[in-house]
Amino acid sequence: MQTTFKTTCKISIFFIEEFLNLPKDSDLYYDDATCTVYWSVEPEMREFGIKSMNMVVQRVVASIEWENKNDDGEAIGSGEIQIDTTIMPDWKIKDNFEFGKDGQIYPTDCEVDLKSKIIEIS
Repeated sequence: MQTTFKTTCKISIFFIEEFLNLPKDSDLYYDDATCTVYWSVEPEMREFGIKSMNMVVQRVVASIEWENKNDDGEAIGSGEIQIDTTIMPDWKIKDNFEFGKDGQIYPTDCEVDLKSKIIEIS
């Protein structure tokens, strides 16, 4: 039985202007952003069967390509933010997995808070 998984999910990014030391009203575009979650299922087994199923996030890799444009729509800055929780231990992961109505479970959303260095997986 496979118990480890790699899932790419949609990403929301918070405090990117502050992280990049740009004004809050900057015209930033970061449509090309991905979040890959490496996770596992750990069943708690008993003689009578399975007591519970724990979903554990082992690693999160986020890539955020951004571009800053001026009022004329011209690019005035661009770059990429890379986050990998295995080599950046100051990042915290909060996992809020829940079984869906159909019994499925997998990460669907990734929220990256660049200010507090928290990644929330749900």
